[in-house]
Amino acid sequence: MIRIECTEINHLLRKNILECIYDLIKYIEKTNIRQKSKELNNKIENLRDSLSQSADSEETLNQLETNLEIYKNDLVPGIYLEYKDFIEWIFFYFDYDLYKIYPDKTTDIGSIESTIKTTFSNINLTPNDMETFEKNLKLSREKFEDLLTKSRNNYSHVFLDALKDKVDKAKEGAPQQINIDENKLLNELEGILNEIEDGYAELKILTRKEDLLGSYTTEDDRHELCKRDIEPMRDYVSFYRDFKLSNAYDYIEIRNIDFKNLTDLVERSYDIYENKTPKVLILIVKNVAPYSKKRNKQV
Repeated sequence: MIRIECTEINHLLRKNILECIYDLIKYIEKTNIRQKSKELNNKIENLRDSLSQSADSEETLNQLETNLEIYKNDLVPGIYLEYKDFIEWIFFYFDYDLYKIYPDKTTDIGSIESTIKTTFSNINLTPNDMETFEKNLKLSREKFEDLLTKSRNNYSHVFLDALKDKVDKAKEGAPQQINIDENKLLNELEGILNEIEDGYAELKILTRKEDLLGSYTTEDDRHELCKRDIEPMRDYVSFYRDFKLSNAYDYIEIRNIDFKNLTDLVERSYDIYENKTPKVLILIVKNVAPYSKKRNKQV
């Protein structure tokens, strides 16, 4: 039987094992604690920067509310999972007697503890930051919903009421006004049409805000009805004015006639008289009949 002295080998093996453990612990310290702490703190700081934003418009509010849902459902839970993993590595790390493992005593335990405390402090601030952010968004929503209500009232009870009144007065006065000053009447009708188009632009902004706030869409057929009343009147008065001007051709030489203008005039007359004619337009046409008869007698 042979007896072998293994003390030296055992010391060597133990030394190598300790060096492996040392390398492993150093790796955990560097990657799973210090580096992970830095990554977590950066994510938390970025989140806190995002949570400090405020809504200065309906567009911004909609985006921030969308972000809040992403934070609550994805980002924050992901941060907490990483933090849980971070804590597990810390427990693993401190299970060892570091002073015996690190004979050179290069490990700064105080520095590691400071790193852990910083991360712990930051993660604990997250719920309060989230709560404050959500509360501020609710206040912003209430403010924008109040403004939306005012905008709706302004559109329906101020703009449309005034527009409808202007259109009714234009319809009532047009049959007489066209024989007094068709240019003035035409300018008045053009002005109303411009207001109608400006109203459509405002309505587009209003409905966009309603969409962003998840509210019902404003609908009022008076806007379109006003346009349907005024456009044919404008077209006819414009035609009538140009028709009067065309009578000047009775007194000029044939070579000076602008046949293109005459052709356009004929095409416009077809559009006016062949299409459905509003009642107010019929009244206007009847009122200009005496002028037409007068011209026929002169001819």
